[in-house]
Amino acid sequence: MERILTQFASAEAHAAEKADLFSSLGIDWKLLILQTVAFLILLVILRKWVYPPLAAMLDKREKDMRTAEKAAQSARNNADKAEKMTNE
Repeated sequence: MERILTQFASAEAHAAEKADLFSSLGIDWKLLILQTVAFLILLVILRKWVYPPLAAMLDKREKDMRTAEKAAQSARNNADKAEKMTNE
C-alpha cells in the first residue's frame, strides 16, 4: 500500500514540476488555447473571403500582362517589317 501511495505522490510531484515549468515560462494554457482558436477562425475567414478575390485579381493582372506583352511583340514585329521596307 505504501508503495502505491509513493508512486502517486511521485506522479503528482512530476505533474507539479510540469505545471511549474510552464508557469515559469509564462505560458497560460487557457490563453494559448484561446489564441489558437482565434487564429484558426482568422484563417477560415481569410480563406473564404479574402484569398479568392485576391487570387482572381492576380490572375486577371497576369492575363492582362500577357496580352500586353503579345501586343508589344506584335508592334515590335510590325515596326521591324516597316523599317525593312523603308530601307529597301
